[in-house]
Amino acid sequence: MAATGLEPGVIRAVSKAGQSAFGWATEKRRKKRVRASSLALTNAAVANDVLAELDDEQTAELARFLDSPDFEEIALQVVLARLLDDVKADETRAAVREQILSSLKHLLRPEPHQGTAQADVLFDALLAAAEQLPPAQVESGRKGDAITAATLAHLTASAVAGSRLLQTLPGLVEARAMATNLRRQVAAMHNGMYLPHIGVNRKVPYADLYVPAPMIPAGAEGIDSRNKYLEPDTLLRPSRRFVVLGSPGAGKSTLLSKVAHDVATDQVGDFAGKVPLLLTLRHFEGAFRAGNKTLVDYLEAICRDPYNVEPSPRALEYLLRSGRALVLLDGLDELVDQALRTRVVRLVEGFAHQFPLTPIIVTARVVGYETAPLDAALFDTVSLTEFGMSQVEDYARRWFKLDEATPETQREPLAESFLAESGSHASELRRNPLLLALLCAMYSSEHYIPRNVSQVYERCAVMLFERWDSMRGIRMPLQFRGRVRSAVQYLAWLQLNNSNETALPESRIVQELTEYLERKNLDPDDARATAQNFLDFCTDRSWILTDVGSDTYGFTHRTFMEYFAAEHIVRAHRSSAEIWKILAPKITEGAWDVVGQVAVQLYDRNVEDGADEMLRLILDDPDNDNVDSRSQLLAFAARTLNHVTPTPPTASAIGAKAMSAYLARPRSERESLLPPPGLWDSSRWDLPLQESMNVGLQENVAPVAAGIAPLAQAAIDAGNRAVCYLVDDWSSQGQRPVELAVTAAVRLEFPHEFSASDYFRFVNHRPLALVGPMIAAPLAPHDQRIRDLIAVEPPWFDAQEWNQALQSAYDQRNFMELLQSRLADENHYTAVLLLPYLESFAEKGHPPLDGGTNFIASLISARRGRRVPKFGQTPATDTVAVFLTRWALGEFSVIG
Repeated sequence: MAATGLEPGVIRAVSKAGQSAFGWATEKRRKKRVRASSLALTNAAVANDVLAELDDEQTAELARFLDSPDFEEIALQVVLARLLDDVKADETRAAVREQILSSLKHLLRPEPHQGTAQADVLFDALLAAAEQLPPAQVESGRKGDAITAATLAHLTASAVAGSRLLQTLPGLVEARAMATNLRRQVAAMHNGMYLPHIGVNRKVPYADLYVPAPMIPAGAEGIDSRNKYLEPDTLLRPSRRFVVLGSPGAGKSTLLSKVAHDVATDQVGDFAGKVPLLLTLRHFEGAFRAGNKTLVDYLEAICRDPYNVEPSPRALEYLLRSGRALVLLDGLDELVDQALRTRVVRLVEGFAHQFPLTPIIVTARVVGYETAPLDAALFDTVSLTEFGMSQVEDYARRWFKLDEATPETQREPLAESFLAESGSHASELRRNPLLLALLCAMYSSEHYIPRNVSQVYERCAVMLFERWDSMRGIRMPLQFRGRVRSAVQYLAWLQLNNSNETALPESRIVQELTEYLERKNLDPDDARATAQNFLDFCTDRSWILTDVGSDTYGFTHRTFMEYFAAEHIVRAHRSSAEIWKILAPKITEGAWDVVGQVAVQLYDRNVEDGADEMLRLILDDPDNDNVDSRSQLLAFAARTLNHVTPTPPTASAIGAKAMSAYLARPRSERESLLPPPGLWDSSRWDLPLQESMNVGLQENVAPVAAGIAPLAQAAIDAGNRAVCYLVDDWSSQGQRPVELAVTAAVRLEFPHEFSASDYFRFVNHRPLALVGPMIAAPLAPHDQRIRDLIAVEPPWFDAQEWNQALQSAYDQRNFMELLQSRLADENHYTAVLLLPYLESFAEKGHPPLDGGTNFIASLISARRGRRVPKFGQTPATDTVAVFLTRWALGEFSVIG
């Protein structure tokens, strides 16, 4: 057959669609594979007759359509339809054909008989190209991961809705015009980041200051050189959805702003032409409470404000249906009311089901996220970690290079001096991007390095309220002196407790401040005038309030609001009991963590042994018999040990309580052949010990370990194998200070000879947050444990017991794919740990993962074919390699 002229555009679209659906390795290989069997995609005579009827303008428009993101998304639906059953696939293809027909009608405006013929030619070409996708890739995708399955479950409905939607649009040209305007506005409004500098609100290009925070899979947190960091573009995958977790000030909002800019300016290859929509969730808190609106309604609202683009009728829905939009939702954690956050989570999940082709990125703080998480079947979760040394140095040098308050010749020496001094006095503080920015600002103006978080914000407040204007010759109005600090604290407290909005209207702020000043014995008229003037005064100071809407004001960063609110709590309440009465209910909900941490630090600064008073209220609470609440409170107490230094007995008591909580978990929940449901187990039993293991303040390490070690030793002596394996992990892999201290104090002896069944029962249930980051398997043990395992005569498991433990093949596969995302190309120790799962796959006939292209999948294929697996550079005589070879050849089974 002769070529029709459609091939280049169709091949290009299907190749990209194949990459989106199946993750092909290289563009060259993708295109070659499709092109080899697609020299002519449809009947040339018919196609050429149809194309000959197009005039020059229509031909050019068709060429643009074939090269557009719209056509790529249509091709993606055709490709994904191959994963559906026959009935759903036929429904999807029919809907796709209608999309093509509607698109061509709007673009080419053909005669009725021409439009149908044109759609048929293009649709047949797509089907022919899709049929050339590698069968192994398609078959492996058919049993895909949970997120792919969730997408496919709604693909047919989305395709049908898309075809109907196109028919109702006044024209694709109008939709494209709206997309172009939105992209232009997003690019302009997110074209840089603000240089954090006290009193200055200066925007700079991302290239001048932005340093990406390291990103890892959620659950892989910890200090471990083997950790594999994710590439920044991991989040930008067609049709995928992510939750980005991070500590306060980790750079979550800046990340989304930069993503919006990069996508709008076509700096992300796979997202060329997409429309990013950045929605800050706190701005709609009141609307979320009122309900009766969809997420699409809120996205339409941000098109108007702040982007100043009026969305065309149903045009936004078209962008969402077709996958042309990227939805960015910032600050899920800032919806502090748990019931409201749960409602918004359900709203987002419903949106994901309705628009399965639309990629979504949501940000939230780590602490409290687990109280209302997004469905793991719909969203992958990643974490932003703290800066390493290289990121700290890079950011600091960039910051000082932009510091206009310092003469240009002094900027580089000042940066080097800052790095040296902060490395000695604030090495941990500066790993947080926000705190690093504040430290740079302080050092620039005062050459001062605070030692803890509360001191950082304290110095910010002093500089901002008492020094900044005077340093510039600006006289603070007399009536504000002595009241500025307390008024800002009151405003922060007011906003923290505001149940409807995270920003307040000007009238409300003036009214509240007026009443506040009247309570300070000011005349009512003077109080109102002073309140209005004070609002004007604060608004000009970029680190206090900022205009977030029409006559609406909020703090520029939630962390500042939390700090000043904590100051108000400590100033307004005289005793630790009164302060704790305010904090405890919120902390048990997973909220107010920063407020509570700062309040403890401030109280400890103002009162001798203040930290002990506060922490003892947690430890000695006789009324708290709720396991979940007690877990949250103990975890909070452990986190405070990174900021304050109580007496050693108090720190030891926290460690002991944390270990006791771990031991209180029913043994039946720790003995199972199935892996835990999540990447790590931060359950109510294990969260306090997890946080205790993360204590890094040197003065507290030994006392915390002293509280943990005796209980761990007693459990080991009593034959608790879960604790044996836990301590075994710490001794073989431990790098956290508390781990090292505990293992040095504990004598580890396993109670009886090595048992494969027991080993698997416990390795699958050791919380990853307690044993450090997961690299390859439920556990990545040292060599000796693997050699102990392969020395056990098979079978390791009774077949009935094993099969009863496994819920379904889907569960196995989901677990396998989770592990593979963290596997090296060839890891024999991991393969041994996975043998029971691999054997189940091989015997039950499930296809190898990823088309047999990786080591784990090749083992499954080798077992089925009874052939020797390929071991790369590993000598064939290696003990573990020999063991795996014998298994692949069918000489023995681990299940029998």
